[in-house]
Amino acid sequence: MANPKAIYPKDTVFEERIHENESDKKTVAEYVVSRFLGPGQSAFVSDGSSTFFVALSIFEKKREGFRLYTNSLPIAHEYPLWETENWPRDFSLDFAGGIVNSKLMMTGHQACEDAVQQMASRAQWTILSVRCIFGAQGPAGREPDSLAIKQASIRAPKRVILIADHTKLSFEWSESFPLVYTEPSEWESLMKCQTTYVVTSLPPRKSSDDIQELGRMLQQNPNLKPEKEKKEEWYAKNTWPLRMELGKRFIELEQNDP
Repeated sequence: MANPKAIYPKDTVFEERIHENESDKKTVAEYVVSRFLGPGQSAFVSDGSSTFFVALSIFEKKREGFRLYTNSLPIAHEYPLWETENWPRDFSLDFAGGIVNSKLMMTGHQACEDAVQQMASRAQWTILSVRCIFGAQGPAGREPDSLAIKQASIRAPKRVILIADHTKLSFEWSESFPLVYTEPSEWESLMKCQTTYVVTSLPPRKSSDDIQELGRMLQQNPNLKPEKEKKEEWYAKNTWPLRMELGKRFIELEQNDP
C-alpha cells in the first residue's frame, strides 16, 4: 500500500513496527476509512504504525474535500508522493510541527502538543494508534513523546477511534505501560460516549463468538488468571469491558477481511 517512492530508515522503531502484523493493520485501516472517513470529512491521525496505514488508505481512495491533520512524519512524507493529475484539489494536510523524534518518525514536545490539541478540536474524528489497550484501564504506551501526543489529542475530541491489531489487547497491564488517561473516570467517560469506537483484529483462527465465550468464562471465574503465554486469553480478558460497554462500537475484524 505504501507508495513505492517512499523509503524509511531501517534502524527506526517506526520501520520495524509497520511490518509487525502488517496484514491486520491494513485490514483495520481499510475498514476505518471505508466506514468512517468519507469525502468531506476531517481527522486528526496520530503518529504510529496502524495510523500510518489509515492515512495511506485515505490517500489511495483520493477522498474529495478531506482535511487531514497529523504529527506523523511518514504521513506528511507520503502525501506529496500520492498527488497525481487526478488528485482532488480540495484535499489538504496540516502538519503539527515540533521537535522531531527520529526513532518514532514523529514530532512532539510542547509546541506540537499544543498544535495537536487544536487540530483534534477542529477535526471531526480523532484516530489514535496505541501501543496497548487494557479494557478496564484504557489505552497505554511506552514512549513518552507519543503518549503525550495521545493525551493532548483527546482533551477535547468530537469523535474518537482507537485502532489496534489484536496483539495490542493481549497483554497483562503493568507499570511499564503508562496509561493515556491518568484518571480512571476519564477513560470510563470516553467509553460511555456514543461516538467512541475501538477497531481491532481478532486473534488467528478465533471468531468473535470464541473470544466472547472465553471472556465470559474468565469473568465468571475471577480467580482464574489467563496463562501468560496464551495471548488469546489475555485478549478475551482485556476486551470484555470494551465488549460490555461499547457494544457494537467495539469492532473486531477477522484477519484478511475485505
